[in-house]
Amino acid sequence: MQFQVTGKCSGKTYKLAIAEQDLNKTMLNFLREKEIGIASSCRGEKVCHLCAINSDILSCAITVKDFWQQHGPNIIIDYL
Repeated sequence: MQFQVTGKCSGKTYKLAIAEQDLNKTMLNFLREKEIGIASSCRGEKVCHLCAINSDILSCAITVKDFWQQHGPNIIIDYL
């Protein structure tokens, strides 16, 4: 499995492999570990809403597994 991350501003795309050990991580932590520039001033406490992906999904509030099951392989980051 892999995600395709697209930066809406830059038009850049990244392909990120998903390993078994990644499934229970939050999307915020997963993206940071893959060195994708994802913003968050509240450090994952679901307050600042800067880490939104696909326009309205808080990456700190959803696991990799749940995102995949609910939204599929495409991630869009508006400011990237």
